[in-house]
Amino acid sequence: MANIREDKGYTYGIGSGLVSNNQEGYFFITTEVGADVREAAVKEIYNEITRLRTEDINNEELTLVKII
Repeated sequence: MANIREDKGYTYGIGSGLVSNNQEGYFFITTEVGADVREAAVKEIYNEITRLRTEDINNEELTLVKII
């Protein structure tokens, strides 16, 4: 969100979710962007997914998102 919303200014809001069923599930991302930044926003979303898959999460960020 910080990259796509605050740094790039592509959207006012972006979110994601995970749906889990017995034998399948899916992850989704939702946002609204202007047509003029659509391709750049999708590219940044994929960059963020790659970053989540390859970089370790620091303790501060992990603590922020943990459910107590």
